[in-house]
Amino acid sequence: MNTTGIEEYIEKATAEGKRAGINSAYMVCQYSWGGRSGRDAKEIAESVIRRMDDGDPAIYDAYELPNLSGEWGGDLTPSDLFWICCKFEYDPEIMEHQFMLDEICTAWETGVSEYFYETIYTDAKSFLFNK
Repeated sequence: MNTTGIEEYIEKATAEGKRAGINSAYMVCQYSWGGRSGRDAKEIAESVIRRMDDGDPAIYDAYELPNLSGEWGGDLTPSDLFWICCKFEYDPEIMEHQFMLDEICTAWETGVSEYFYETIYTDAKSFLFNK
């Protein structure tokens, strides 16, 4: 199997996932304790920090991570991500492409999950301690 460039594609996918995770987390923050929050922002930020510090699994179910479902208009799909990372069309008939797509999607999802919750936590702390 010729996987020339797969490391480069995986690196690009991880970076794209990181970007998506951070951007989505900042949207969560805006609606939770940022400028768009109409609720008790301080209480919400404190709750998020406390629940993350305690390892409360419910906090991780409270937010929907970005995904590759294409559910919303303009959202990425796996084949979109393939194009962004590899700069050529995905062909499901080519076994090498199937392997690469799996690796690229996994790298993207890893980037999202590593940075989404970390960004929310960091922003909540910043909100509380910079007020």
